[in-house]
Amino acid sequence: MNAGAVIAAKQNRYIRRFEERDVTDPGVAQTLTDLGCSESVVFRRLVSRGVIRETGDGRFYLDLEAAHDFRKRRRAMMLLALFIVGTVIIVLGWLL
Repeated sequence: MNAGAVIAAKQNRYIRRFEERDVTDPGVAQTLTDLGCSESVVFRRLVSRGVIRETGDGRFYLDLEAAHDFRKRRRAMMLLALFIVGTVIIVLGWLL
C-alpha cells in the first residue's frame, strides 16, 4: 500500500469514528480520549482543513459538510491522478 493510500485510510478511520459516535456538532463534541483516538499528523491535517473542528476546550466534532466536501475533493484528485497516469501510459505506448 502506498503512502497516499495509508493516509487516506487513516483519514477515513478518523471520520468514521466521529460519524459512528454521532459527534457532528459542537454540543456533542468529545475529547480524543473519549473517542478512543490519538492526535497525529493526519488528525491535525483534518483539523487544519476544517473537517474536524475544535471547540476550544480540547473537544472536537466532525463538520459533516466539510467532510463531504473533503471526500469529494479527494475523490476528484484521485480520478485526476488516474487520468494523468493513464494518459502518460497511452502516450508512452504510442512513442515506443
